[in-house]
Amino acid sequence: NPYAGAVTLRIPVIELPGKGGLNLTLPAYYSTETYNRTESASIATHVASIDSMDHLGGTGWQFHFGKVFNPAGGASPNSPLVVMPDGSTRMLYTSSQHAGELISEDRWRYKLNTSTGRWELTDTRGNVYEFADRVGIERALSYRGEVIAQCVKVTDVFGNTIDATYASGLIQTITDTFGRTVQFNYV
Repeated sequence: NPYAGAVTLRIPVIELPGKGGLNLTLPAYYSTETYNRTESASIATHVASIDSMDHLGGTGWQFHFGKVFNPAGGASPNSPLVVMPDGSTRMLYTSSQHAGELISEDRWRYKLNTSTGRWELTDTRGNVYEFADRVGIERALSYRGEVIAQCVKVTDVFGNTIDATYASGLIQTITDTFGRTVQFNYV
C-alpha cells in the first residue's frame, strides 16, 4: 500500500485440496499493520496488536483460522470486527433487513445461533464460519481486554466441513471432510 506505506505478505503454510471446493488453506500473514481496532468518534481504525495468537513468527506475523473481536458487540463503535486467516477484515454493522443480524459491507451476514451458542458468519457463497468463545479454549483476550472468538468450524453449501480445536487460544488441530488432521505444536 504505497499510500499508507504498509507492507503485507501471505505465505501458505497449509494448502490441501478439499471436497466440493472447500480447500483447507491456512496462510501465515505478515503486515506492518496488524489488526486490532481502536475507536475514535465514529470511525473504527486498526492499529498494531499484541494478541497472544499473533506474532508467533515475530512482530507483525499472524497465524490463525479466523477470529472475531468483540463477538457479542452491537452498534458502532463496539461492532464486531472479523479477521480472516488471510488478514482481510470485515467490520459488522446492524442489518436493517434482518432482525438480530449484523452485516458487512460486502454482504457477509453474522448472527448468534442460539441452539449451538456459536456466532455464525455466512459469506456470499453460502459458506458458514462458526466462531466460539468458550473461556480458556476458543476465547482469547486482546491486549486491551476485548474478547476474541475463534473460528471452530467452516461448512460449505454441500455440507463439507473443516473443524479446528484450540488450547490456550492457539490452534491445536484442523480436520477436514476427508478426515485428514493437521496437528500443530508450539515451542
